[in-house]
Order: sequence, then structure tokens, then C-alpha cells
Amino acid sequence: MSYDIIVAGFGTAGAIAAIAAARKGVKVLVLEKGTYPGGLQTGGFITGYYVQEPTGLAAELERKGQQQAASANAYDGGVEPKKLVLEKEALAAGADLRYGVNIRAVHLADRRIRGLVWDEAGTTFEATATVVVDATAEAEIALLAGCADERGRSGDGLCQHAATIFRSRRQDGSYAYQAPPLRVCQHDAEAFSAALLQAAANLLGARNLTMASDLPGMREGRHVATRRRLTLADCLLDPAPVPDPIAFIHSHVDTNISDYALESETFQDWMVVSAMWGTRLWFAVPQETLVVRDVDGLLLAGRHFGVDHDTGHALRMNAGMGSLGEAAGLLAAAAVRLGMLPSEVPYSAIAADLDLSSAPFAQNDAIWGLDDSAVREGLASEMPGRAIWTAYRNRRTELLLPCLDEAIPGSRLAAQAAFALALLGNRAALPVLRQLAEQQSDQTLHSNMPDTDGRTPLFTVRFDTVSVYLLGRMRDEESIALLARCLAGPGTEDTFPRQSCALVALLKIGDAHPRHRSEIADILQPLADDPDWSLSARFIKFLRQPVVRLDAAFRELVSTTLGRWRQPGS
Repeated sequence: MSYDIIVAGFGTAGAIAAIAAARKGVKVLVLEKGTYPGGLQTGGFITGYYVQEPTGLAAELERKGQQQAASANAYDGGVEPKKLVLEKEALAAGADLRYGVNIRAVHLADRRIRGLVWDEAGTTFEATATVVVDATAEAEIALLAGCADERGRSGDGLCQHAATIFRSRRQDGSYAYQAPPLRVCQHDAEAFSAALLQAAANLLGARNLTMASDLPGMREGRHVATRRRLTLADCLLDPAPVPDPIAFIHSHVDTNISDYALESETFQDWMVVSAMWGTRLWFAVPQETLVVRDVDGLLLAGRHFGVDHDTGHALRMNAGMGSLGEAAGLLAAAAVRLGMLPSEVPYSAIAADLDLSSAPFAQNDAIWGLDDSAVREGLASEMPGRAIWTAYRNRRTELLLPCLDEAIPGSRLAAQAAFALALLGNRAALPVLRQLAEQQSDQTLHSNMPDTDGRTPLFTVRFDTVSVYLLGRMRDEESIALLARCLAGPGTEDTFPRQSCALVALLKIGDAHPRHRSEIADILQPLADDPDWSLSARFIKFLRQPVVRLDAAFRELVSTTLGRWRQPGS
């Protein structure tokens, strides 16, 4: 069999990619391991849209799905009508659909993908194609092709937490959904299965529970190496516009984890130092994040595309995945039409077909483009995040130093000006940071996003936690004894942020200053070896759940780092 394009995966992004490509008149084959289209939007019960509504082709299909649901008087959130619409539109566009397949091999020649091999109903099939779109979400085709990938955060390799959705029926006949979180590595089959079973067991007593979703709600997995890798630092700190945007995604760095000491410094600069949880931004996605680096002719459509772990928190949402799927389909069709590799297709060949209005980034400037008076006012407030980030992003040392020098010692202005200066690496911040950490200051800075009551801040961070993190970020060797004192005491939910940040800070200082490694090892090794030492918190901070021990990952980090320090030449 021969096709122009093979789309592997008929889910949230893959269905849009297949329809977009087929509507351009190219010959499209869709291979789906399940028995229906839509992926998490249908089988995972993720029927709504968070922050951003769909655009372009995804918006058209959503409208048709809602119309189908209304005519059928459906009360399931539109799951079954959406399946029907996606299948009908793909068939109407001329796509060849095959369900229940197991893709087991790829054809490669001269670093170019030429086709796929799959099992279906006990028979092996194969087909050639000019372009293959990997829309499997877990990068199954890219892995078969030998492409490089990365997974999870640097601290312990964990991806974002997952959830499995359970549907229950309300008294009025409509459906409600419950989503117990799964904080486990989904690539460990035994551990992930155990977590799924436990989540189901925890809900067995829920009233009117009707069924569990077919698919667990995976937020993140592998990210394939692409021609360009979009990082959170690119999005938050780089003022240069993206020249080839295939989507404008409106979202925020959406995570509910409490063990943020294991996340990257960019993530903690935004979430911890600036308390910017819930701050909605516009993200421009470059065309090359869909183009696989190691194998020609292979495109990506789904959450496994070319972003880092941090950016994946924001760009994994339904609407964004629909936009990526449409762009991948249009890019694949353009490659076929022009007789080019996807990596060679000029942006101008697809730009007119993308549903992109003018760049909406003025809203971002309102977050980190404050004038001097607004920065000063913000630094003296309980919600200083925008002022801190404006000063950091625009390197406003000359504004921050007078704020620090003229502020009343112990005031918010002094502390929060020091936080911003520390992000810039200015050592004038160190005396304030050390004092706040030593005092274990319980003052807090708040996010701009309120809780459901419209008043209570949804996210707060204590000054001592911010200070301890920043002492580590600045690799302050004079704070080793202070950080050791911050580790003292029981590891409760209240002390967890400070203690976890202090442990990681000591490891950062040791990495930067080898002469202090023996001293730091003497502090941390006894803790890691002590079975009674613990760090405890709720691993998903906003949910009502028991406090659990989270020290295993930190013990492992200590063991790995100290072992690396002992290696010759380290």
C-alpha cells in the first residue's frame, strides 16, 4: 500500500492532523491502536477546554460535535457525538481509517522514514508514505525510528502528574467527573497499574459512580528531539519574536505539585520567587518544534513535540493540541505538494492556512512591562510577582538597588527587591536573603490568581522558602551552615518547602564549589542514611489528601550527587 501521509494516532492532535491533511487532497492513512477517534477528549473524558477555546479546524469540529450532541440529547459531555463527528469528517475528506492496530516497525532509508509496519486482526500489513505524522502522544513512532528524546524533570525524572477520570451521574441526569491524581512514572508499567487500581479503589464508595474512562489523563511523557526545542526560558525571558509561529497558545504554567525543589531553576524563578502560579500568558510555538531532528520525513502532533518539561506544563491543553495537529497536517500536506522534506517547507507555504490572528503579545507586556512606579509599588505589595519579573526580565538593577537601600529593613520592599536582585545574580541581595532564611520568616508573597472565593490567594510562598532557594541559586558558599540549620526539625507539611529547598541548595553549592563538598557531604549523608529522617507533604498541593512521605526522591538525589562528587575529575 502506498500513501502520501500516514498519521499514527487518531487522538486529540492526530484526528485534527489527519483531517487537515486529507482536506488538502492528499492520500492519508490513519492508524489507531484504539477503536475510536478523539483520544483523551473522548476516551479520557477530557471534554472541555481550559483557559483557551479551540481555534481553526478544531473549533469547527467542536461546533459540529456540540450540534450532534444537542440533536442526540446526549448527557455524556459530548463524548460519543465527538467520536462520530471526527470519524465522519475524516472519511468525508478521503482518509483511510484503520482501528485496533499495533504498529511494530518503521521503514527507514538514508535517515528518512519511508513507511510503517503494523499488526491488525492477526495479520501484518505495511504501507509506504512520503511523510509520517507521529500523533501517538508517547512518541511511539519516533522511538521505533531511533530518535533521541528526553523525559521528565532533572531532579528525579518524573513527568507531570496524571489523572484517571471517573464519571458519575447527578440527580438531574447530567454527568459529573472526578479525577484522582496519579503521581507515578507511567513508564513503569507495574507501578502505574498499581496507582490506577488504587485510584479506582479510593472511589468505589462514591455515590452514583457509573464508569471509569478508557484512557488515563496523561499530562506529559517523552519529548522528542526536534529542529528547535522551545524552553520556558525562551518563553519568559527572550524578547525576540518567533518568526514562524504555527500556533498562539493561551495558557499558564499549570502544575499542582508541592515538590518544586526538584524542578528547574527557571520554573522556580517563576513559580517560587515570583509566585506566578495561574498567570496566563500567550506562547508562540515555532514550526520547527514539530519537525523531528534525527529522521527526515517525520513530524510530531501531540504533547511529545519539541518543548522542555517546564513548557509542557502550559502547552499540553486540548485547544493547543488541536492547533498543533492542524499545523502538522498542513505542513505534511505542503511537503507532499511541493515535493520537499517537511524540514524544507517554507513557513510561507502554510502561514495563510493557519488560523492565526495578529500576535496577541501585548497581554504579556502588561505582565512584565511595568513602568518604574508600578515596579516600586508592586515590590511593596503582597503580590509582587509582576514587579519582580519585570525587573528581572528587563535587568533593572539600577531601579532595584535604590529600592533595597532606601527601604525600611525588614519591610516587604526590602525583601522583595532582594528577591529580584538575586535573580539577576547581584550579591547585594545576600544579607537580606540570609537574614530571612535564618529568621525562618513566615511572611508570604501571593499569586495574583484568587481561589474560588474570589479573595483568597490560590498560591502563597513563604519568604524563608524563597530566600533558601535563592541562596542555592546564587551558590552562596557562606550560607552552608545556615542551610544546614534550615534542615533541622521534623519534616512536616509546613517545613517541607524550606527543608527541601535547603537540601537542594546545599547540593548546588557543592557542585559550584568543590572545596566545600566534604563539609556538605557530612551534613547530608547522615540524613540520607537515617531511616527516621523524613520530608512529608501532600504531593498535589491543592487537593484534599493525606500527607505522605516525599523524602525518597531527595535521598536518591543526595546519593547520586555525592557519588558523582567522589568520581575522579568531577
